Parts: sequence; C-alpha cells; structure tokens
Amino acid sequence: MLLRWRTTLWYCGRQIPSGEKSLNATPEQRRELTSWKEIADYLGVNVRTAQKWEKERGLPVRRMPGGSGRVSVDPAALAAWKDATLEKSGWWASLPFLRKYALLTTLLLLAVLGGAVGAYLALNHQGPPALYRVEQNLLIVSDQQGRELWRKAFHKPLHVKNYESTLARHAWFDDLDGDGHVETLFVPRFEHTAQTLICYSDRGIEKWRFLAGRAVSTRGETFDSVYGVIVFSVVPIGKRREKAVVVSCPHSLYYPNQVALLSAGGRLLREYWHSGGLTHLEIADLDGDGVSEIYLAGISNSTGSATLVVLDPDAMEGASAEEDRDYQLQGFAPGRERARILFPRSCMSRKFEKWSQVGWLFMQPDTIAVEAIERTVSRAPGIIFHLTKALKLEKVVLEDSFRIAHTEMHAAGQLDHKLTPQEEAEFRNIRVLVPPPSR
Repeated sequence: MLLRWRTTLWYCGRQIPSGEKSLNATPEQRRELTSWKEIADYLGVNVRTAQKWEKERGLPVRRMPGGSGRVSVDPAALAAWKDATLEKSGWWASLPFLRKYALLTTLLLLAVLGGAVGAYLALNHQGPPALYRVEQNLLIVSDQQGRELWRKAFHKPLHVKNYESTLARHAWFDDLDGDGHVETLFVPRFEHTAQTLICYSDRGIEKWRFLAGRAVSTRGETFDSVYGVIVFSVVPIGKRREKAVVVSCPHSLYYPNQVALLSAGGRLLREYWHSGGLTHLEIADLDGDGVSEIYLAGISNSTGSATLVVLDPDAMEGASAEEDRDYQLQGFAPGRERARILFPRSCMSRKFEKWSQVGWLFMQPDTIAVEAIERTVSRAPGIIFHLTKALKLEKVVLEDSFRIAHTEMHAAGQLDHKLTPQEEAEFRNIRVLVPPPSR
C-alpha cells in the first residue's frame, strides 16, 4: 500500500501546500491529486464542501474509470480554478463557516450597520419643541436636548425680566389639536403690555393669536380694551374631552378681568367676566366627577377681599354678581360659577390697603391652599386658607411674617390692639357667595 502524505515548503517567507506549483517543486509535489481527501486538504475545506463545489462551481475534477468514485485532478488546474473562482468571490467565500451561514452573516452585518445608523440619527435627530428662552426681541425655541428648532423676532424688545417670574406662565408646549405635532403657546411680554397669546406650529409658523379683552362698563365707568394675558392653561372640554385653552386677562390699569376659553384652533368658545383681577390659575378635578374645573384666585374689587372662583369649562358664562352695584358689569347675563368664595381681610389690610391680594394658589390631591397677602410691603404678611376638595374650610394658618408685622405695627402705634385669639378665630369666617354643588 502506497502511503501518501502532504508535504509543506517554506518559500519566500510563505507556506506552500503540496501540489502548488513553484520553481522548486519536486515531482512528488507536482503529482495529481487522486482522492477527495487530498483535494479538500489542498483547498482547505472538508470533503463534503469540495464535492459540492464540483457540482455547483465547476471544480475541475476528472472521474476515473472503474467506478468506486475514483477522482483525479491536476494541482495546476486546481490552483487556476481556485484563483479564478474563490479569490474573486472575496476572502470570506473561502471560509466554510461564513459560506454556510452567508445569509445569517449578511443579516447580522446589516443589523449592526442599521443599529449604528439608528444611533447616529437618534443622537442628531431634533425632537419636538420643549424649551424656550428670550433674548432682546427674540423668542428661541429648542427641543428637550437644547437643540434650537426655530426663532421668532418681534417688532420691539421683550421685557426679559418678566420671564424670570414663576408666578405667570409664559410658554406652553402641547399637541393641542391631536395631529401628532406639538404646538407652542407663547405670551410676548413687553415693558408695559402683554395683550396677546400666540400659537405656533412645531416649525414656528404662527397658527393663530388671541387679543385679550374688549371695552366693557359699569353704570359709572367704562373700561377701554387694555388687558394683559397674565396666566393661561390647557383644559379638556366636552364629551370628547378635547383640549381647549383657558386665558385669564385682567385689565392692565384697574379692573375687570376676562376669562376666555379658546378652542385648539384659537376660536373664542365662551367667556366669563369678573369685577376684579384673577391672577392665579390651576386646572384640577378635585371632586372626582371626571371633569376638570378651572380654579382662579385673585382680588374682588367690590369687597377688597382675596377671592377664589371655580368655573366649569363647559358651562362658564356671564359676569360675577356684585352686591355693590357700582361694580356690576353691564350687558352680561348673571355669572355661572361652580363656586365663589371671599376670604376675610385683616385689620392691617383694612387700615392700610385697598384690598387683600392672593400670593399663591396651591393644589394638592385633597386640599386647596390660598395665601392672602395683607400688605404690599417687602416682607408681606400673609394668611393661608386651607380648603377641602369640597371647598370647606379646613384650617387657617397665620404666617410668621403676619404675626411679626402685627406686633411691630402695634408697638409703633399703627395698630391699637394686640393680636388676640378672638381676632385669629375671625379669619375662619369665609364668605361663600356661590356654594359648590353638593356631592
């Protein structure tokens, strides 16, 4: 039995398998390969792959007579086939594993490439409007990552300090009309006026604007149309709970106050007028009936008291009914409020101020807190009224600033009495002008 083995030469720094022709090849190395094992070894694959290449890729194998699957191939012809077929197919085509799983490999490569492209797009894709800033006469809107989306220039400088206040809302980002795009609501505040609310598309195109107020009168006064947009919010309305915009607009010089409800497209749906200024706004469904109410706090000019007004966005209309007829707005139906409350004034407010005013309105899941400020001084003394969600008085808290101010004013002779428990108890006497619906 003739024992065959595979020899290896090192020539010019590279390994030369047996059968590959070279100038120094021996006759043994130039002999024909006469078994599938030798052919497969020469090609660097297994026998099955070599046999498959004979059928599918024209491997130059000669069938020997006599049966039993005897084969023969000239190494030179095999080398030429290899150069012409495998090398042109790419280096990976000669690797059995990658050839076997070529489709899977391709899919994996595409997945990796797709992931890299997706990551790049995610990092560089601009999101919807979410942030804003003002510079001189410019409104600049950006996405959540701070990437600028668009800017708008106004005809005169914006009053930048007004935008530092957190008491009033200046901008709002929301999909108002349900089209999948985020609109921007913005109040341009100039040095003396802030009369409009503007709605921009996600690309910064103006969709609509609302101009606050109109001329109204009492029996003794007429108020020109100079109003300011002080606060606004978004509230669901109707059976379909579509989004609407509620805007509170006090008169810029005195009173009254317009509360306007606008559709998502900027159309005036209904309005309510109040003889005073409503400068604080919250939206909440405290009574759990599935309908969000509008909570407004501010001043009642006819009584000089801090006040809380609750409106149903689906039913609000008319003008507040005033006991002092000199403050009654003319030409309106009686106001339709869900509730209306007046808070008692302190001796400091009655002696030194025209009215008490609201410092803040704070909503909690089960309670409402209203701070009434009794003096317009730097260290403003205040009283906090806590109401249940059914608008029943829960407790009254006199702030330390109130107690200190009362003591100092008494010591200075400005007040003729000390703060007594009886006087503190009187702060529980809130007036409910319109009682909330019973549950």
